Amino acid sequence: ITLRQGEKMLFGKENEKGLVLEGWNLKAVTIGEDGYSLDDVLIHDATTKDNTLHMKLALMDIADDLPVALGVIRSAEAPSYEKDYEQQIAEVQQKRPKKSFTEFLLSSPNVWEVK
Repeated sequence: ITLRQGEKMLFGKENEKGLVLEGWNLKAVTIGEDGYSLDDVLIHDATTKDNTLHMKLALMDIADDLPVALGVIRSAEAPSYEKDYEQQIAEVQQKRPKKSFTEFLLSSPNVWEVK
């Protein structure tokens, strides 16, 4: 199944099948059979904050009678690792004033004198 943002999760040669939620589980159904209509098919939203459905899509397997998901499963806005890392360093530097290496050594609790 090729996932497209804002579109129904349809697949098959003629897009005759779709994904629905049955309880907490994904289920592949044929539109027009067993009482399922196009209105029952899930719409893909890669940007929602709750990643529960995204995880279910990522774990779909042919062995479970589900199609393999292709396309963008999840698109989350989040700061990069580098930005978080730089921010943490800046916060620590603000809390602790810069010291020379000698000042750092002499102010540490593990200082001893060799005679």
